[in-house]
Amino acid sequence: MVNEGDTHYEVLGVSPGATKDAVRAAYREQLAEAQADVTRAETAKRPSDDSIATARQVEARVRAAWQVLSDPIQRQRYDESNGIDNAGVELVDDLDDDDDDDEPDRTPDRVSAREARAARMADRPPGLFSVAIPPTPASWPSGFRPPPPRARTMALGVDLFVLVFIVLVQFIVTPIVVEQMKPEQADRLDVLTVQIDRANVQKDRADSKVDSKNTETKAQARSDVKRLEKKIDTLETEQTDLRNEVLPITLGFSLLGVVLSLLYLIPISVRTGRTFGKRSLQIRAIHIDGSPLTMRGALRRYGTPMIVGWMLANIFGPLGYMMVLFGVLTWPRNPNLQGLQDRLAKTIVVDG
Repeated sequence: MVNEGDTHYEVLGVSPGATKDAVRAAYREQLAEAQADVTRAETAKRPSDDSIATARQVEARVRAAWQVLSDPIQRQRYDESNGIDNAGVELVDDLDDDDDDDEPDRTPDRVSAREARAARMADRPPGLFSVAIPPTPASWPSGFRPPPPRARTMALGVDLFVLVFIVLVQFIVTPIVVEQMKPEQADRLDVLTVQIDRANVQKDRADSKVDSKNTETKAQARSDVKRLEKKIDTLETEQTDLRNEVLPITLGFSLLGVVLSLLYLIPISVRTGRTFGKRSLQIRAIHIDGSPLTMRGALRRYGTPMIVGWMLANIFGPLGYMMVLFGVLTWPRNPNLQGLQDRLAKTIVVDG
C-alpha cells in the first residue's frame, strides 16, 4: 500500500541501498500490480471516481519513483535532498543494459485489451477535471507537489466568473457614460442605426425585383438599389465618424475593466500567492525556485494575459479572450505543468 509520505524507495518496496537491477525488478512488479488495480477500478460493476483516482495516483507514483531512481544523477540528488547516504552503492549498470525498458516484460499475446487500455490512460496527460495528483516534475523544488487538475481548473473557473462579472459591468456602464458625456452623438448614433437597418431592408426588397420580367420594373429596381447603396454608404460614414468621437470614452472604460481585473488578481496574489479562486481550492502560485510570488512575477503572470486579451478583444471581439484562455489551459501537456503565463513569469501552481 502506497502512503502519502512514502519515499520513492518505499513506493517501490526496496531499500535505499538497492542496486539498479533490484530497483528495476521491483518497479516492474509494482507497475504491473498498479496497472491491474487501475483496470479493476475502471471495470468494476459500480466504478467509483475516488477509487479510480487513487489507483491512477498509485501508478503515477510508481512511475515517478522509477524515473528518479533509474537515473544516477536524479537518484543522487534525491538521496542528498532526503538525507540518504548511498555512498558506495553502484548506481550505473553495464552499458549494454536497456535503461529505456521501464515496462514489465510481457509478450504481445499476454497483454490483454484491458491492460493495454489502462497503460494508455496512465500515460496520457492528466485531464482538466482529473482528481488524481500528477507526479511532481523533477525540475520543481523539493517540498512542493502539484494540486489535482480539478482543483486548479475549478480555481480558474471561480476567478473567471469574477472577471466576466467585471467585464459585463463595464459593457453596461460604458453606453450610459457615453450618453451622459456625449448626448448628441449618442442620440444621433441611435438614429443612424435605425436608418441603416431600414435602408438595408429596402435595398433587399429592391434587389428581389431586379430579376423581374417587366422591363420597367427592373429598371426602377436597379435605380432604387443604386440610390439605397449610396444612402447606406453615407449613413455608415457618418456613423463611423461619430463612433470615432466617442472612441476615447469606450476605450477608456474598456481599459478600466482591465485595470479592475488586475487589481482583483495581483495585490492579493503578491501577499498570499492566492487569488480568491485559489484560496477556495487551497492552491497557490509561487516562483519555480520555490520563492513567494513577487510583484514582478504577478504582473507577468496575470498582467500579460489580460493586456493581450484586451488587445485581441478589440480586434476579434470575445474570441480574443478565448484565444488567451486556450494558452492558459495548456499546462496539462507541459512537462512542468506550466501554462503560457507560467512559462513567461517562471511560476508554478502548487498544492497547499
